[in-house]
Amino acid sequence: MSLLSIIGINASAGNGKVMYLSYSYHGSIGGGSYTITVEKTNDTTPATITLDYMDHRDYGKLTGKVSDAFMDSINALCEKYQIHKWDGFDKINREVLDGYGFSLSAKYENNKHINAHGSNSFPAGYHQFNSELEELIKPEKERLFEEARKKKIERGVEGNLHFMMINFIQHGDSGYDRYECMISEPQDDRSNISVTVNSENGDFFPQGRHNYYGTATNEEIGWDDFAAIIKKYKIVNWMDYSKTAEDYNNAEWFQLGFSFEKGYISAMGSIPPDANYDAFRHDLLKQLAKMINKLVKKGTVTKS
Repeated sequence: MSLLSIIGINASAGNGKVMYLSYSYHGSIGGGSYTITVEKTNDTTPATITLDYMDHRDYGKLTGKVSDAFMDSINALCEKYQIHKWDGFDKINREVLDGYGFSLSAKYENNKHINAHGSNSFPAGYHQFNSELEELIKPEKERLFEEARKKKIERGVEGNLHFMMINFIQHGDSGYDRYECMISEPQDDRSNISVTVNSENGDFFPQGRHNYYGTATNEEIGWDDFAAIIKKYKIVNWMDYSKTAEDYNNAEWFQLGFSFEKGYISAMGSIPPDANYDAFRHDLLKQLAKMINKLVKKGTVTKS
């Protein structure tokens, strides 16, 4: 039975259609928490959806208009799992020290309100409701996230580069080279260079597995040289990129993080973001190897 085909069951609740629904998922120690709110104030005003995801705090609350058909699907989902019967649910499973929970509130056409809360304890049908709600809002979420990502890219980054995380990890048909790097500005005498390499082809580093670690000054790191590569290939356009190949066991996984005085570029996946990927990867690793070789010769960085 489709969602839309069961809208008529609304009458069984005796409350009419849902005009407002706010659902929050509370992840373990806050991780992955989010709030989804949909609302239709009257018959002439378009319904709206508002998303607030902890994992994307930099996006803030995202709001957009949704169709009446979308709101009908929300109603169908609420009736399918008879959430009006959840009213007053408020339970905590204190035997579970970690886990997750939820909060839900809704308002119907007849102005009836329902509220439900749970922590590691859930009403009948909750898990299916949660799964289907996430699937239902997925297209709207992707649309609003992409709009927010584009605005973030437009703002770009400013100031000096002061942190880099660089990971290129090959699998299967892509090869078996591995580069894992963390470089930050110097703080006291603590190590700020950590590079692990497993090179089979010897393109940038000597063949074999090597660890490089030590402390280097900003001048020795040469932040401007790395920033120039990031600018050349317009890596700011990769902000918040994340796509995984279907056959990820035969693809290279990359994870990049570049922190500037204002703004942070984060990207990951096993599908290249654009045609610049190979050239950028080459120039970045070439510059990394150049810097490490100089620091090894100088004795600033230790090789093991």
